[in-house]
Formats: sequence, structure tokens, C-alpha cells
Amino acid sequence: MDWLYPRFHKESLAQILCRLGLFVICMGMVLTMSMYPMLRALCVQLHSAFTGSYVPGHHSVLLINCPNEQAAKDIGRK
Repeated sequence: MDWLYPRFHKESLAQILCRLGLFVICMGMVLTMSMYPMLRALCVQLHSAFTGSYVPGHHSVLLINCPNEQAAKDIGRK
């Protein structure tokens, strides 16, 4: 009679999808953690681009000859 009933029942579709979803979430977390420095830099740059805010640690230098100090300050603010 044992041959009528398999020892291992087939997994239900819900169990397969749950296991697959858990695997995808875990792999996504591993990839996110391994790419964290790059993702953080990208997010900071995007935030700066959209809000127009200052990004600390990223500097640009522009040398301009100005007739006086007030003109230099005005140019530096823009």
C-alpha cells in the first residue's frame, strides 16, 4: 500500500512562492549591503541635484580676477 502514497508530498505553490520571495529579499539585501558606498554616493548626488543643496566633501574651485573684494563676494555667492 505504501506505493500508492509518495513519501514526500509535493510542495504547494504557496510554499514555493514564499521560499522564492524570501530568497529574492535576502539576495537583494546582500547586494544592497555590498554596494552601500556606491549607492550612498549616488543618493547624495541625486538629492543635491534635485534640491540644489550643498554636498559636503565635493568642492569646485574657480579662479576669477575681480576688480575689488565686493565683486568677488558677489560672484562667489552665485
